[in-house]
Amino acid sequence: MFRILNISFKFLFLFIPAEALLQQTSSKVNSIPLSQDQLETEIHRQDFYIGLVIFLIFLLISLWALGKKNRQLRKMATFAENDPNPVLELDLDFKLKYCNEAAMKYENLVELMYERHPLRKKFEYLLNMTIKDKKTGKYIFDQPFVLDDTYFSLNLYVNKEMKFLRAYMSDITEKTLLQRKITQQRDSIVDSLNYAKYIQRSLLPDIKKMENYFGDNFVFSIPKDIVGGDFYWFKTFEEKAILIAADCTGHGVPGGFITMLGSLLIESSTGDTLKSPEIILRDLNYGLVTLLKQQEKDSIQDGMDLAICLIDRKQKTLNFSGSRNGIYIIHNDGEISNYSGDTVPVGGVYSKKHNPLEREYKMHEIQLKDDDWVFMYSDGFYDQFGGPKNKSMGSNRFKNYLKEAVMFKKTSYNDFEHFFSEWKGSQEQIDDVLVIGFKL
Repeated sequence: MFRILNISFKFLFLFIPAEALLQQTSSKVNSIPLSQDQLETEIHRQDFYIGLVIFLIFLLISLWALGKKNRQLRKMATFAENDPNPVLELDLDFKLKYCNEAAMKYENLVELMYERHPLRKKFEYLLNMTIKDKKTGKYIFDQPFVLDDTYFSLNLYVNKEMKFLRAYMSDITEKTLLQRKITQQRDSIVDSLNYAKYIQRSLLPDIKKMENYFGDNFVFSIPKDIVGGDFYWFKTFEEKAILIAADCTGHGVPGGFITMLGSLLIESSTGDTLKSPEIILRDLNYGLVTLLKQQEKDSIQDGMDLAICLIDRKQKTLNFSGSRNGIYIIHNDGEISNYSGDTVPVGGVYSKKHNPLEREYKMHEIQLKDDDWVFMYSDGFYDQFGGPKNKSMGSNRFKNYLKEAVMFKKTSYNDFEHFFSEWKGSQEQIDDVLVIGFKL
């Protein structure tokens, strides 16, 4: 701006007559009074010079702004010419004004611009819908523009003052077809997993049989993925029944395979013969270690944590054995009894000091009282992050919740689902969840 003013004043001195300057200087030096006519003439002359300076300033500013805009346009034109992707410049009636060399390589695109392509009207409609009131700015197409077998991404720049729009296009055919292939593969995998889910569910016990045996019961089971690594097993032997809650290594597909293997091994162990819980644990461990060849080098060491209850509803007794999983019993007076499972695993070889095929498990004999609630569970429920501080629920809070559920008679699937959903909030579910509750 100072440079412009300097140039303006130089122009001013070129136009001011030398005599006027001398006269003005002489008048100031000698303090000679001027007549009325001379004074008015001097004022008009100064007004003229001031107006001239202002005019020159605005003229130079306008020339500078116009030059800047021309430089920008030249820069934009050069950029479009060198762009490796198609660039089209249209007027606001969508008539072609310019296209770069990259655009000329697509014959169907050239035909589209010269209105010789059947998709021309569709193209104009898309442009109209995108820019609408044609305000100056940038616009982006949400979906690719398909021209014959070619997919283009399309970004628009509209300049309302210069009355043109520029379409920046990019051939994304290869990318689009790859994404479509990935989507098809994903859908195929999801379909397969959904079918696997139905197979897995077919191995679960009939809930109605559990309802007929127990005085009251529920099963709250939510897999993290389509298929899960938690499962339960139930079978009656007249007045007695065996109920198992198991948490297999991992979740998703790997966990799902182990659940199916576990269900079949349990069925093989029991058959039509009533067995004690610790014997079932021993048979299950032997089967996993043997079938998965876990004593061999580099073999997978998957296993499961589980609790097994042998229930006699007539005698109101419960025999319990567990491997890394326990049970809670909530009594009618609010007292809580906790029975922990053994630390001895089922499946997996973790030490060479002991033969994994000869593991032994303890059994607890428990006399139940009237209205006692027994809870079997996996760690997915109390490991879940959530709550006001976004922390793990923890076993103590879980135990207190079970007590409150019994005391306030909120022991249904819907009650547990509501509590778990409220606790989890917007957090992602981190593991498969299984809680089984029953009373005789």
